Amino acid sequence: MAVFIAPGLGGILISIYNPGIGLIINSLSFFVGFLVILGLNIESNLQQGKITSTKFFADIKEGFTFVIYQKPILYSNLAMLFSLFGTTLFLTMLVIHLKSTVGLDAIRIGYILSIGGVAAIVGALMTNVLKRYFTYRGILFIAGVVGGGSIIAFGLYDSFIWLVIMNALGTICAAIMSPCIVTIRQKLSPDHLLGRVQATSRFMTWLLMPVSALVAGIIGEYLGTTPTLLIGGIIAIIASFIYLHPSLNDV
Repeated sequence: MAVFIAPGLGGILISIYNPGIGLIINSLSFFVGFLVILGLNIESNLQQGKITSTKFFADIKEGFTFVIYQKPILYSNLAMLFSLFGTTLFLTMLVIHLKSTVGLDAIRIGYILSIGGVAAIVGALMTNVLKRYFTYRGILFIAGVVGGGSIIAFGLYDSFIWLVIMNALGTICAAIMSPCIVTIRQKLSPDHLLGRVQATSRFMTWLLMPVSALVAGIIGEYLGTTPTLLIGGIIAIIASFIYLHPSLNDV
């Protein structure tokens, strides 16, 4: 619901006031989230033990070791690593491309992002249906290729309707893939390691995101936003072929 409402509301606020107002409201929302989490009463025996630096690094090592030896998790993480590199090229330039290259105003940009939020909900709901007919390996590969293709198509045309459809298609694919990735980790990880496996996997898959954002700025500066989007889409498509690794057949 928040993903659906917020982008359109942000576009309206920016049009009426200025981007600073939107950033202030965004900051306040994080503070509200902090207060809510602070009020949670979570107690467990696992939290009562004293955390030392030695135990901390031992836990990290245990998580990495497990991921490396569990090939389905390892290769899906590698695919996500490079896929997110390409997707971050796209996301970094998305609003700049729509504003500077395509020439859309803040409200229409907000509409595109809001419709993408609706598509994310649709994609998440589609995963269970697709699982009846396809393997996780097949779902991840097809969604990765289609999602990368939608980024390329997004950068090639400037029709508002076309941009809405391609952004929605890409968001649907991303939302389909996310539950599959998390489910693979959950199915293959023992309960006591699940937190460490998830944290290790997040670290591995997000490792190149800051680099990708920097590269997006450099490419966008010298070549423009359209080539940046095309490169991002091509990288995302190529990364999808990692999902075809035989180990993912066993999940």
